[in-house]
Amino acid sequence: CFPFTILWETYIDKNIPELNGITDILEVKVNPKTGKVYAASFGSGIFEMDENATRVLNKYDSSNSSLRPNFNPSFPQLYASSIDFDEEGNMWVANHSAPEPISVMRRDGTWKSFPIGGLLGGANEITKIKCDQDNNKWVVLKREVGVLVYNSASNQVKILTKDVNNGALPSNQVYCAVPDINGIVTGK
Repeated sequence: CFPFTILWETYIDKNIPELNGITDILEVKVNPKTGKVYAASFGSGIFEMDENATRVLNKYDSSNSSLRPNFNPSFPQLYASSIDFDEEGNMWVANHSAPEPISVMRRDGTWKSFPIGGLLGGANEITKIKCDQDNNKWVVLKREVGVLVYNSASNQVKILTKDVNNGALPSNQVYCAVPDINGIVTGK
């Protein structure tokens, strides 16, 4: 049982014409500071909508943000696979397969991307991003690599794996990492 009511609303291009032809919206989140709604599209970038999600205010892609297409020059697509908001209301984006796969749109509207160096062997296939109250960004990686933790305050990056001295995860195959209200991160 859920202690709340779940309401579903269908959005199609007839409701919101700016979404005409857009597919693979993987995540939708509300900015807790502004009430605006953001949708991450695996192929078209990020859509910023009004508080009622009835119209698109902005579309963010490589022309107006730090988001970039994937590495494949024969089929360049902008893969925004996940979004989350930190304590200040900055939006963090998992930009799957981009050269700098972690991006942030600050509350003032400016964008910045972050390289993670050669830690992932150049693949940069990140699927989920979650923020905790300690400025950590928990990034789920594809292909049984583990979890990347990026601290935006110290600009430090660490990959946690099943190795005893490197996180001791039960497995390198991670599907999610979720910080709870006390800052404890659990995953599957």
